[in-house]
Amino acid sequence: MPIALPAETTPPTTPPTTLPTAMPTTLPMASFTRAHTGSVIRAFTRLFTLAVLLIGFGARAGAQPRATVADSTALFRTIAMHDSVLFEAYNRCDLATFGRYLAPDLEFYHDQSGLMRGRKATVDAVRRNICGKVHRDLVPGTLEVHRLKTYGAVQIGVHRFCDARVVQHCDASSGEGRFVMIWQLAKGQWRLTRIISFDHVSR
Repeated sequence: MPIALPAETTPPTTPPTTLPTAMPTTLPMASFTRAHTGSVIRAFTRLFTLAVLLIGFGARAGAQPRATVADSTALFRTIAMHDSVLFEAYNRCDLATFGRYLAPDLEFYHDQSGLMRGRKATVDAVRRNICGKVHRDLVPGTLEVHRLKTYGAVQIGVHRFCDARVVQHCDASSGEGRFVMIWQLAKGQWRLTRIISFDHVSR
């Protein structure tokens, strides 16, 4: 909540040259000084209280447990391994293995074809358009993995696609795209629930 500071009242810059003898010359300034000082003290008290509350909140937020380096490394290796198995199946047209990694209610967003819903539709699309035609490789050094508390993990990276009938592995001349994949861990099994593939560039 914004704190409104009291408006300052500027005293007259030129005091009266003559004052009634019955009026103490220091009374107006003394009254102003007491009122002004009290307002400033109250304002600073509010600011100090707000600062203490913010510092306390920051300390509590900073005290929240965070994933250790070991935890993060283990999660990274787990997701990297599943990505490798998933796309090895994709490249070899092992649709049984590929399909096991997809949630039944998968949503697959692609910048060139839009939204595809469901495991079956995705597997069928790979059968029609990918098998024996397209090879996918992850670009080394681009993989990121972040924990999603109580759910699983999000995987981010860059991958390349090339003609499987011509080459066995994609290189820098191949088309590239970025991706985000949401992994859910349920009953000990990792499955993809959301895939976003975008920013595709043809070489």
